[in-house]
Amino acid sequence: MAVDESDVLLAASDDGKSDWVLDSSSAYHLCRDREMFSTYAACEGRIWMANNTSNRVVGRGSVRFRMADGRSVTLTEVRHVPNLRKNLISIGMLDSKGCNFDASGGTLRVFKENKEMLWGKKTGGLYRLEGSVQIGGTTVRHGSNGISEKNGQGKQPLHRGMQNKRRGTWKIRSGTRAQGDALRYVRKSGQTRVVQPV
Repeated sequence: MAVDESDVLLAASDDGKSDWVLDSSSAYHLCRDREMFSTYAACEGRIWMANNTSNRVVGRGSVRFRMADGRSVTLTEVRHVPNLRKNLISIGMLDSKGCNFDASGGTLRVFKENKEMLWGKKTGGLYRLEGSVQIGGTTVRHGSNGISEKNGQGKQPLHRGMQNKRRGTWKIRSGTRAQGDALRYVRKSGQTRVVQPV
C-alpha cells in the first residue's frame, strides 16, 4: 500500500461497482471489475469463498483510491474475480503488511507506521470504505448521485460522456466550469495509465 498525491477529474457512478468492504474473513483483496485496476497482469487461479464455493481468478494488480480527505492510496496484490457481489479489502493482508487497526464509534481505521491510510464506516454490519476508486484519470465515487458541490460553484453534473464503439474508448468531458475543457480518455479494455510500483 502506497500513498501519493495527484489531481484527477471527477466522475460519478450510481451502479455500486465502486463499493468496497473492509473484510476480516477474506484472505485476499478481491475486485470484480477489470476497469478499476491501475496496474494489471492476467493470471489464472481459483479462490475458495466463505460459502464453500470457488471462484475463478483471472488477473491481479493494483487499485488506487482517493480517500475522503483527498489523499491517494494504492492497494497492491488485488485479485480480479469477475463473479463477486462486493469488492473486498482483506484485513488479514493489511495485517501481514504491518498495518494496525482501530474499530470504535462505527468506524474502522487502518494505520501503517502511525499514519491513517484507510477507513470504513459501519453500515448494515459491514465496514464500507470511505473513499473513491481512481480509474485512469477519473475518480468513481461511492453512492454518488452525479452531483457535487465543488469550489463554491454550486451543484453541477460531474461529467458527460460519449463512447466510440469502433475504438472501444470513452471520452469524458468534465461538467465543472473549473475543468470544463479537460478531456480524459479511458480504454474500456486495458488501462491507458501506468502506476509505478512502490
